[in-house]
Order: sequence, then structure tokens, then C-alpha cells
Amino acid sequence: MNDKEKEAKLSQMKISIVGAGAVGSALCEDLSSKQYDVTLIEKDAHKLEDLLANYDIMGVLGNAATISVLEEANIKDCDVFIAVTNYDEINLMASIVAKELGAKYTIARVSNPEYTDYLNFSNGKLGIDLIVNPELEAATEMLNNLDYPSAFSVESFFRGRAHLISLDVSEGSQIDGLALSQLGAVFDHIDKILICVVERQGEIFIPYGDFVIRANDRVYVTGDSQQLREFYKVLGGSTKKIRSTMIVGASNIAFHLVPKLIQRKIAVKVIERKEEKALRLAAENEEAVVIVGDGTHPDLLFEEYLENFDALITLTGIDEENIVLSILAKRLGIGKTLTKMDRVALIEYTGLMDLETVVIPHQLFADRIIHLVRSFVRSYGSNIEKFYRIANNQVEAIEFTVASDSRLVGKSLIEINLVDNVMIGSIFRQGQIIIPSGHDQLQAGDRLIIVAYQRDISDLDDILRG
Repeated sequence: MNDKEKEAKLSQMKISIVGAGAVGSALCEDLSSKQYDVTLIEKDAHKLEDLLANYDIMGVLGNAATISVLEEANIKDCDVFIAVTNYDEINLMASIVAKELGAKYTIARVSNPEYTDYLNFSNGKLGIDLIVNPELEAATEMLNNLDYPSAFSVESFFRGRAHLISLDVSEGSQIDGLALSQLGAVFDHIDKILICVVERQGEIFIPYGDFVIRANDRVYVTGDSQQLREFYKVLGGSTKKIRSTMIVGASNIAFHLVPKLIQRKIAVKVIERKEEKALRLAAENEEAVVIVGDGTHPDLLFEEYLENFDALITLTGIDEENIVLSILAKRLGIGKTLTKMDRVALIEYTGLMDLETVVIPHQLFADRIIHLVRSFVRSYGSNIEKFYRIANNQVEAIEFTVASDSRLVGKSLIEINLVDNVMIGSIFRQGQIIIPSGHDQLQAGDRLIIVAYQRDISDLDDILRG
């Protein structure tokens, strides 16, 4: 499939989005920019008008849980229907009705932890093809980041056998001034890891052997989890294990995260303003300490010995509060802070990405949807298994399974003519991680990590030139 054919296929794909909140807005921005035919259904006229003014989308005003509104939105012709209002019941009902009206694939956002069982129960039942909980995914993301306290981001591939982490190169680091081709002479097991992206003063590089690492670079490293940990230590990453965590805000994320932390034997203290939520969280997690109070008030934080915790996780509903709390924690010397945010623009203006691990739930959801939609567009059938956006969303890291009819099968990497700004980061074959060299041949069933800058990769063969 050439670029013109793919563009035509994208423009023909009809996607309906219900809800103009943070998640819906992110989806409208992402999907409309990729030339999909997007229709937004929203009952708040002002929200609908704002998004129609900003993005190339169609709009329908009304309640998406009603048949007449869905018929007005031509749901019978819809390829992908995505319900992401702030009300789980509306999302579930709208998806069921949309399926009955002819939508080919339906997705419902569910946030309430009490509905967690629906995530596995659905699987095409009730007329809903996929139920996604962004808060659960955010909790999982936060948990992964606690494994590498000094990393800014941690992504998981090959069912946890490989990771992609980002770290800053400090002044005097052992890799400061080294070309990538020289790393093997300095470090053991370098064949199990690969620096696949470098961010330098706002510029992005997909580096090759002669690329020289400099102090203050942010490097994205992938590879075997065990060897990655060794390299992480070499780069000065903290090896102190997280044993205690303070959480400010008993949000839905907290209800998913707290039991996972307890399961890992991490001591948890939660501060929540609303007594009802605090009592419910405490009742469900007897091993956690839950305090009713204003977690943004310094006096209370010091009374609860914030400075003695290994990590702080800020989950209030106000981005500014989360930012200030994370900055305070850093000044107190707390080794790891995880900051939940909804407004991405605040990250750029505060410079928080340079200081903290930031988790954006609606961005995780958007990535999941783009992964799914790209899978529908693929031309040869090489399955997309995982999809992440890294380096301030400028780079995509995608896990593919190589299909038997892929043009890459049986070719050594030195024979493959890749498009610009694309790299094969790792190969997973028969339980082993392979950092690719020019002589490695790809086989059907291999799983790959593809790293792409300013490229939209829907199918594995998209990485080939011509």
C-alpha cells in the first residue's frame, strides 16, 4: 500500500467520538490530524463549538445514549465508535445502542473501579468490543515507573521482558563524549541494550554508530530488562528500592494503584480531602494508612512526615496542585515523584518534563485508540501489539509481530532499506532478546520494537523504502 492508497483509506475510515472532555478532546486532535473522518457527539453546545472551531471534524449536538442522536450522527456507517464521557453508564449504553445501529467496532471508557470486572467480561459481549479504563492504565504506568526511580519514563514490551526507559546524561557521565559504536568497548553486555532516541536541546535524533553522546542529552534506551538495569546503574540511576509512597488525592487512579503497591510490599499513606472517599479507600485497603485532610497544605504534609517517604504520587484533580506538590517533594529530596496531569500545555510552560515523571491518563487512552485504529488500516497484517508516544509525543515506539507475508521475512537487516528516522530497536524470538545487527535475519513470528520519528507506521512494511 503506497502513501496515496493509505491516505485514501484513512479518509474513508469513519470514527465517532462521544464526549468533549479531556479524553475526547485529545482524540479529536489526534485523529483529525491523521485525516480520519471524525464526528464528535456532545450535549454541551459550548464544548462542541470550541472543538469544531479548532479541529477538522463534524459535530452533532445531543445525548449519545439516545437513538435519535446516534441516527443523526449516521452511526450505521461508523467504523469505530468511541464513548468517552465522564459517565460510565452513558458510555456503556451508547456503545450498546451504536452496535445495534450498525457501528462496526465499539469502545467504551469505564473509570469507576467498581466496574473493573467489565474489562475482561466484555470481549464483544453486550455489543461492546472493547472496554478501556484510562485510570487503570495510568496506575499501571505509575507502577512501572517506580522500578526505575531516576527514569523519566518507562515503557514495557514483550510482556515485560524488555523496557524502554529515558534518562538524562549527567556531566562527567561515563558515556559523555562516547560514540555509540564505542559503548561496547566500555560496558559489558552492551549487546543487550540499544540507545534508540536522543533528545538534545529540543531536537530529536534517531542515532547510529557514529553519533556522540553529550552531557545533558536525554537518552531513550531499550533492551533486555536485566541488562537494562545494569546500564541504568552505569548512567547514575538510583538503585534505592521504593519502599514507601505518599499519595495525595484518592482519585480513581488511587483505587487501582494502592492495592498494587501493597501487593509489592510498598508502604502506602494516602491523604484525601473528602471523608467518604477516604473511608472507602481505607475499607478496601486495610494495610494502607488513609488520612482525611488537605494534602496540599504544607503543615499537614510535614505532620505526616512527607520528607521521609521514598516517593510522592500526586493525584488531585487540579494540575497546578499536583505540580506544586511535586516541586516541593523534589526540594525535600524525595527520590521519585509521579505527577498526574490533564492539561498537556502546562507541562511545556512549567518545564515539568525536565524534572518529573508525568502521567497523562487521557494521553494513554488516546495512544490505545490510535494503536487500534492503525491496526484496522494495516495493509499486510503485521500485528501492532503495543504503541507508545515518547519524547514529548514526537517519537512512536511500536511493538509488531512479523507476519509470514511481510516483505521483511528472510532478509538480513543489512539488505533492508529503511525509510529515514526509523530504527529496529529489538527483536524478540523464542524467549530471547536480540539487539539487531546487520547480519540478523527477520523471521515470521518475530516481535520487534520499531522506533519512528515523524512517521505514521500502521504496518511493519511501512518502514521499508519503496
